[in-house]
Amino acid sequence: MKKKKMPHARYSAEFREEAVRVVTEDGLSAGEASARLSLPKSTLENWVRTAKRSIAGAIGKSHRSLTELEVELANVKRELSIAKMERDILKKVARYFSKEGHEEDPTCRQRHTFRDMPQQRDLGFVQN
Repeated sequence: MKKKKMPHARYSAEFREEAVRVVTEDGLSAGEASARLSLPKSTLENWVRTAKRSIAGAIGKSHRSLTELEVELANVKRELSIAKMERDILKKVARYFSKEGHEEDPTCRQRHTFRDMPQQRDLGFVQN
């Protein structure tokens, strides 16, 4: 039977300090303490090792808090949805203008070019 992986979690500094105290002062093994506290044994062992090196305050300092990541993810999702809406609108506009003037003949695939457009002299803007 496979052992289930525990999800990644963020633990408060007080919880980490208390878990280390249970192992170092109360004399429980890291395995017993991790089972009682419902956290991975390796995590608790890392905390104890770090505490023994007297840098317990440095645990977790390099990680961004989960709320910052959630805020950034929400912003990126919002920007993506706006970009998708703009793309869809541009597709519809392009489709509309490519069909304009060809309603009477749906099989016509001819595209207008600048040569097809009336010239300024044809419209009376330039005097001969």
